[in-house]
Amino acid sequence: MAINLDLKQYIKTYGLHNIKVIATGEGFRNSEPVEKEYYNNPFIIYTDEGIVLTNVQPGVSSIDFYVDEVLEKNIEHDVESTEDVLIDFSNTSVIEGSINHFFIITHTDYGDFTSNNAMTTRVFGVSGMYDSSVALTRTDDSVGKTYTINSTTGLVTSDFDDEFPYNTITEVTVGDSLFISIPEMWWRIGKDDEDNITDIAVARYKKGAGNWYKSDAFLVGKYLSYQENNMMVSKSGKATSQNYSALQWTTYAKANGEGYKPYGYYEHTILAFLWLIEFANKRSTNIINGYSSYNQTTGGTDSIETSTGYLTANNRMKYRGIEDFIGNDAVWMPDVTGAYYTSRDVETYKNGATNKTQLSYYMNITASSSWRGIQALGWDDNNPFICLPSKLGSSSSTTYFGTNMYGPNGSNEYLSRNKIYSGYSSNCNLLSPVFDYQFSNASSTTTSRLIKYEI
Repeated sequence: MAINLDLKQYIKTYGLHNIKVIATGEGFRNSEPVEKEYYNNPFIIYTDEGIVLTNVQPGVSSIDFYVDEVLEKNIEHDVESTEDVLIDFSNTSVIEGSINHFFIITHTDYGDFTSNNAMTTRVFGVSGMYDSSVALTRTDDSVGKTYTINSTTGLVTSDFDDEFPYNTITEVTVGDSLFISIPEMWWRIGKDDEDNITDIAVARYKKGAGNWYKSDAFLVGKYLSYQENNMMVSKSGKATSQNYSALQWTTYAKANGEGYKPYGYYEHTILAFLWLIEFANKRSTNIINGYSSYNQTTGGTDSIETSTGYLTANNRMKYRGIEDFIGNDAVWMPDVTGAYYTSRDVETYKNGATNKTQLSYYMNITASSSWRGIQALGWDDNNPFICLPSKLGSSSSTTYFGTNMYGPNGSNEYLSRNKIYSGYSSNCNLLSPVFDYQFSNASSTTTSRLIKYEI
């Protein structure tokens, strides 16, 4: 016979940390006690007011507060209380502007428990997302920061290189594919009454006033996609001229297993926001052009020594390790239709509106199969980080986003392609959707990129 005990639920409900199960009687193999220990570690969150201790279990008698691995406070605690505890920074070494690491240890009769690590957070932002100027204004801790592009070598260095989240973006290998790891982040998003984005900011944790949203960590393919053994891979030395539709690339991405999907607007928005904050300019070709044709073999930028840079011979580039973030082949964006219906469920990456919702700011747009200037990006609280153009009209290379989009055409049979490629260099930049193909259409100049989430 078998008995199922939800031990984790007992812990959550009663604060238990050690449970011993003794099985005796007919039907059991033996009467030896089977002991299994479970416990919930304390969890801390950085705030402007101090460190907040959550997940407090019954029985905590005292709390040790460590700053940069030095014990700086000991706090007596009511053993019956399970309320969150705020540990302020008074009488500690923490000062305004300092970067510190924190953790706590809780003491109980049944043992000592160590929390996660937390860090002081800085906020990096820009405003002017809906202003007519292509230049953005640096805000918060971005003020005074800049970057350098060496036109002789194509190497880019930035004041953000040693700041979160940029300093945590690293290359990783999963199976045979190379990825760039993008961390979990918090974003402060400003918008007007019509859901047009006015300003953006990023931080390790929520800090200060404003509307904050957390983006998920994910892995993004270092290289454009390649189909190998009916799976999408991210490898160096592969052709980017394979002729597949968005539907086919979705199937090939999913074939890698649970958590895999093709690149879409959720991932693109997060990466584009990082770009906008770092370079403070809405027209990407004002920073780096990218390769203005297509079908270059992957791995062409491996020789670039910095995480961001370009080849002076042909402008082919990488951003934070992501090759062809701008330029080379276009990329299918299968998570949004031509009528701005969307879902993050990879099973909906196909035509139609089933199990999708329409982006709130679509009401600001008149559907049309024509080129129009991008004036603003939209924000939908029900679909965060799915940010497409929300205001269209006249613009030039020196106003608003300095670029145009084609569509949206109002049809859920269509999806967009994104980023610059041959024949559209005057219209397409980092944020330039082109709604001119259906989900089932294939193109040898439009590809994908592999994404992986932890499940």
